[in-house]
Amino acid sequence: MRIQNLGPIKDATIKLNKLTVFIGNNGTGKTLAAYSVFAFRNWLENSFRPEFFNQEEVNALMDSGEVIFPVGESRDRLQKQVVSAFNRLNNNGEYFADFFKGPNLYVRGTSKITIDAGDLTTALRPIKGMAQSYVTGVADGDTVSRHQYLLVSEFADDYKTVKVTRTEISPMKVEAKNAPILAQDTILNYLNAGISRLFLDLYANSCYLPAERIGINVFRAQLNAQIVRERFANPGSRLNGIQQEGDVRYPYPIESYINYLNSSLMLLDQPYRKDMENEHALMTELVPGDFTFDSDNDKLAYTLDDSEGTSRSVDFNLTSSSLKSIFALDLFLRQSDNMSWLFIDEPEMNLHPTRQVAVTDLLYELSKTGTPVVVSTHSDYVVKELVNQMLTDKVDSELGNQQSAENVSVYEFAKDGVTDLGDISARETFANFDETTDNINQRYYQLLDQIERNSGDDADE
Repeated sequence: MRIQNLGPIKDATIKLNKLTVFIGNNGTGKTLAAYSVFAFRNWLENSFRPEFFNQEEVNALMDSGEVIFPVGESRDRLQKQVVSAFNRLNNNGEYFADFFKGPNLYVRGTSKITIDAGDLTTALRPIKGMAQSYVTGVADGDTVSRHQYLLVSEFADDYKTVKVTRTEISPMKVEAKNAPILAQDTILNYLNAGISRLFLDLYANSCYLPAERIGINVFRAQLNAQIVRERFANPGSRLNGIQQEGDVRYPYPIESYINYLNSSLMLLDQPYRKDMENEHALMTELVPGDFTFDSDNDKLAYTLDDSEGTSRSVDFNLTSSSLKSIFALDLFLRQSDNMSWLFIDEPEMNLHPTRQVAVTDLLYELSKTGTPVVVSTHSDYVVKELVNQMLTDKVDSELGNQQSAENVSVYEFAKDGVTDLGDISARETFANFDETTDNINQRYYQLLDQIERNSGDDADE
C-alpha cells in the first residue's frame, strides 16, 4: 500500500503482512496508516463487486452443469480487478473523504491511497472447496416453477483448476407473489461473489479497536441514546447506490467500533472458538473473570470468583481501566469467523508492563493462526516482546518447526518519513524508544553526581 499526502504522511509504502506494526512519535501518522489499511479492507469486504463469471460462462454452467477455470489465471484476474477498482477510488476521492471525515486529512486531488497485487498476498486464501445454493424460477400465469440449485466449487488437478458443478435440488410450483424471479444479472452477481470467496476473504468481518475504545465502552448507553434516531453509514454504501442517512460525525473506524460494540454484546454468551486454546489461555491471564451483558437492562458487568469460590459482580463502569481496554479483544475472540482482520490502536493502553507482554503474545498468536493483525503502538514492551516471540520462532525453526518471524513487518514513523525496519529480531536497539530511556538515565546519573558534588562542597565549608 502506498499512502501519499495524508495528514503528516507525505509518501509511505507499506507491505501488509500477517502482523503489521506501526511505531513512532505522536503526530507522525501511525493511526492514519492503520485507518488507510482498514479503508481498503472495509471496501473489499463491503463494496467490491467481483467479475469472475461472465454471462457466457454462466450460460455454460446452466446448460452443461459444469465449468472449469484455471486457478492461476483466475487469481490473477481477481487481483487485477481488486487493484484497479480500489485505486480508481482516488479519482473523485468520495469514499476516502467520507471515511476519514476530516477536511485537512484526505484532500481530493492531492491525497492518494493505492494498492498493488502484493497487498493481496494475505487476502488470497484458497480453501479446499465451498457450496452455495440459489433459487430461480419461470413464470407461468399466477404460479412460478421454482428451482433451487446447489453449486459446489472445488479445487481439482492438484489445485491447478477450479471446478464448479450445478445440481438441481427441488423443483416445485408456488404462487408468483411468494417466489420473485431473480434477474440474470442478480444471479451473475451472486455466483461471482460465491466463487470469488475461494480466492478472496470477501466475507471477512474486519474489526477496528480504536484508541477511543475505553471511552466508547464506558459511555456506550449515552452514545446510543444520542444517536438513537440516526444510523452510522458505511462510507462504501454510496458506492453501491445506497443513500446514506444520518449525520456522520466521526472517522469511520470509530463509527465502525460503535456499531461493532452494539452488535456483538450477545457474543459474551458464546465460548471462545475451539481452535483458540492458546489464545484463550492468554486471554485468561488478561481477563481472569467474565464479562456479562444483561440485555433486559442494557447493563455490562464483570464477574470474578473470590478465594472462597463466591462469584462477585461489579458494574462495568467500575472495573479497572485495563479491563475496559481489553474488553473488545475478548469480544473479538468469540467471533466465529477466523478470517477476520484485527486492527488495534495502542494495545498497551492502561496495561501494566506484564500485561503489555501478555497482550503482545496474544496478538502474535492470532497472527500465526490465521488472523491478520495491524497494530499501532507507543510501547517498547510490546515491540521488545515481539522480538522475543520472533526469536522463539527462529529457535523452533531450527528444531524443525515452521518459522513465522518473516511474517512480521514493522514500520517506524517520523516527521521525515516512514522506514521499514526489516527483521526486527536482528536488532539490538530501537532508537524510537531507547533514546528516551537513555536520556532519562543519563539525566538521573547527572543529578546524582551533582548532589554528590554539592555534598562535598558543604563538607569543605
